[in-house]
Amino acid sequence: MDLFKEENLPDESAATLSTAQYDCAAAPMDISNLSAADAKCELLRVDGDVDYLRNWAIIKKMMADDEFREQVVQC
Repeated sequence: MDLFKEENLPDESAATLSTAQYDCAAAPMDISNLSAADAKCELLRVDGDVDYLRNWAIIKKMMADDEFREQVVQC
């Protein structure tokens, strides 16, 4: 395997890293009426039916709304 040969390693120059774009616009989830307690329950689920896109929407809402984030943490 030539996995670690220098010519096979990715280019991690500052220009490459700064221009990297990630598409985080997954299917929109309607969590506008979700309570902080319900959000915390959703985030703590470990069963096989976890909806990771819904959890990502909750996390994005927590990042955008400081009050909501504090409510979720305090529950």
